Order: sequence, then C-alpha cells, then structure tokens
Amino acid sequence: MGKNSNKNKNNSPQNCDDTDSINNILTSGNYANMDTTEVMKLVLTKLCDIQIFMVNYKEEINTLKQKQAEMENSMKYLNTEVEDLKAKIKYLTSDNSSLKAGVASLTTTTETNCLKIAASEDHSRRMNLELTDIPYIEGEDCSAIALEVFDKVGVEMPEKEISIAHRVKVNAASKRIPSIVVRFRDLYFRNKVLDCRSSNRIKIADMGFNEPSDLKCQYCYINEHLTPEKKKLLYLARKLKVEKNWFYTGVKDGKLYARKVDGGTKFEIKQEKDLACFKK
Repeated sequence: MGKNSNKNKNNSPQNCDDTDSINNILTSGNYANMDTTEVMKLVLTKLCDIQIFMVNYKEEINTLKQKQAEMENSMKYLNTEVEDLKAKIKYLTSDNSSLKAGVASLTTTTETNCLKIAASEDHSRRMNLELTDIPYIEGEDCSAIALEVFDKVGVEMPEKEISIAHRVKVNAASKRIPSIVVRFRDLYFRNKVLDCRSSNRIKIADMGFNEPSDLKCQYCYINEHLTPEKKKLLYLARKLKVEKNWFYTGVKDGKLYARKVDGGTKFEIKQEKDLACFKK
C-alpha cells in the first residue's frame, strides 16, 4: 500500500502547469494517474478563476448597462433638441417664405413707383428740347441762340413761344459744354422743330462760331430733353443696336423704342431689364 502511494506521488504532475493539467482533465478525462488532492486543487483553482471572471464579467455588464442608460438619456435629449431644431427650421422656413413674398411685393411696388416717377419726369420734360454742344459765350442770350438753331432747321419760331431757355448746371470737373434747355409755351412748336429737322445736328460754323479744330465738336444737336436715366438707357440701346445689327432705336415723346427690322415689332424700353428685347 505504501509503495503504491509513493508510486502515485511520484507520478503526480506536481511540476506541470496547472492550466495544462486542467485542460487535460477537461478534454481527455485523463486524471487516473493524478493524486485526488491535486485534482481537487486544480479544479478549485479553475473554479476560482471562473468565479473571478464571472464577477468581472458581471461588473462589465453593469458598466455597459449604465453606459447604455446614459446613452439612452443622451439620445432622448438629442431627440428633444432635434425636434426643437426641426420646429425652429420649419418656423424659419415659413418666415423666410413670408419675407421673400414681402420683398417680392416691395420690389414690384418699388419698380412700379419708379416707373411712375420716370413717367412723371418724362411728362414734365415733354414741353422741352435740349440743344447740346453749342459753345458758351459770356453774357449770351440762350433764347436768341435757340431761335437761330430753329431757323436753321426751317422753323420760323415766334420769340414769345419760348417760355424759357437756359444752360443746365454741370459738374465743375466735367469737360462737356453745358446744354441749353428750351421750354416752349405750346407743344405744337416743340413738335414742329422735331418734325422739320432733316437731321438732329447743325454745323457750328453755320451759326457764326469759329470752325472747331476737333472734328467731333463741329456740330450741335437738337434732342428731346431726357432724364439722366433715360439717356443711359438710350446709350445702352444704341450700343446693342450696333452689336445686334438692329434696324432702329430712338426716342418719341420721351419714350424709348427699338425695332429689329423695318416694319417689325416695336419694343418700348422703360428700364434696363427691357433691353432683353435685343436677345430676341
């Protein structure tokens, strides 16, 4: 009996790794040559490891549950924030649409008012003609100059039909000769000058002035008295007429018109956006 015991003790895997021994027992069930005490020791060791693992696992699970709860609370908070943000965006979108509609309405109203003001200014100038590029002489009589110009185009104008004639004010830095604006008492005579002129220009030399050295300054011109805005439109329209090879651009009673071909549709140009007619 003692010999067997010693034999068993000598064969017991006291120097083997515990983990390898446990794995050997679990996988092959080979523990016949092992001392019972050693087997129990290994089993208890493994059970302790399992218990520690389970305790740690349980703590990790609790930690994960806590984090999940925190995440759920955060998500609820975020959902509330998102819903609030959605509501604000919806309100701002609606408010923006209202503002756009208001701006569009104001733009339309402003445009309408601008056209009314322009029409009023055009009407106030309807009795006028503008004479440009006539040299200035100190102490000149603008009415007498105007009568001479009208005589050159073949209109015998009674002096009393000129209500007033004067030089317009210009910027001191401007190199342009101030125009002479002539206001008539009767629209008939104003229109007669426009109808009788074969051209809207007269040679300066024919009016008794010295022949200008600059060929660009040898003529004075008879034009309708336009507002600065209408003059700008006329300039742009004439530029497009040349570029697009249109038949006509001109002014009649303060209104600006354009035609693509002779006898074609007549387009009225009231504002810059109307210049789009040259794209047709």
